[in-house]
Amino acid sequence: AEALKGSGVKILVDGGLRSGVDVFKALALGADAVCVGRELMGPLKDGAAGVTNRMNEMNRELMSVMARTGAKSLKEIDPSVIHYRHF
Repeated sequence: AEALKGSGVKILVDGGLRSGVDVFKALALGADAVCVGRELMGPLKDGAAGVTNRMNEMNRELMSVMARTGAKSLKEIDPSVIHYRHF
């Protein structure tokens, strides 16, 4: 993300994002947007309402982790909130 800063290239993260916490992590690491298609396949069996419910749940999860880290907006999410494990 740092190498592409100011280049106009957008970073989209896709693959394995299953929760609002995963979305938060991707944004904190520099993603401009995330894709959650597979996570919506199960709820799709209940039609638009199922997809809407799952998206709302993911948004609540994202807002919850934002509140816990002090981010008041998506623009305030940054890498400083990521804690790396060193093995």
